[in-house]
Amino acid sequence: MATRVSGRKRRKNDLYETPAWVVADGLALHVNLAGLKIKEPGCGNGKLMAALESAGASVQPSDTVRHSKFPRRTVDQWPWLKLDFVAPKVPPETFMAQPDALVFNPPYGPQGRLAERFIERGLEYLRADPRLLADGSPRFMAVLLPSDFDAASTRAHMFEQCPEFAGEIKLRRRILWFDKPRKDGKKNRPSSNHSWFIWKVVRPGGFLDAFAPGAPPRLQPSRQIPVKLYAPRSTVKVVPAAVPAPPPEPDLFSITESCP
Repeated sequence: MATRVSGRKRRKNDLYETPAWVVADGLALHVNLAGLKIKEPGCGNGKLMAALESAGASVQPSDTVRHSKFPRRTVDQWPWLKLDFVAPKVPPETFMAQPDALVFNPPYGPQGRLAERFIERGLEYLRADPRLLADGSPRFMAVLLPSDFDAASTRAHMFEQCPEFAGEIKLRRRILWFDKPRKDGKKNRPSSNHSWFIWKVVRPGGFLDAFAPGAPPRLQPSRQIPVKLYAPRSTVKVVPAAVPAPPPEPDLFSITESCP
């Protein structure tokens, strides 16, 4: 999914493949994905699925069309499922049994309306099953979106007015959606910034303060006000020998407050 690609026509079904670093250097740095059962609607060619599985998750992919480059699944992996995630009546049993999380890069659609429908449907599933994981962490949804996607006032019900909205992991590298040369001879250049937006289960009466401890944590305790984290440009940090390494920045998700 991409908002604008200069000199290119939009791809059929909004098929924009998610590079592996978006998970490895972004989401997985702040969310421990190991051992989770994840539902990925709109899986496309399976690039995001492969990155999530490399991080230790078990993924059930689904889409309206099985794309030609989608990899063959083994007997110990969740099979591909034909599913229109935003169809008016999609019964919960079409999902894997009790998924721990929803993670996806949604098709954008005109003015981002299809991406909005994906988020709204995901919130319906979070609200219908407000349970915790075995380690006490909340179930959650992580969605890859343009960083300014939350700026529209018409989307306030999904962000600042949404009690499930937990925060944002902003990518400091831009995603290159195309690797083939352009017909006009110009170099492919990323055109927009992206972030992982996170929603999590809330309990009746207050914000669920149950991001589990660990290294990296599953989902660390957070304040009731959504927080913003940053993914580094690279996971490898070079520090000159003569200069002492700076102290680590506090992880905002680890800050706790009492809940009503």
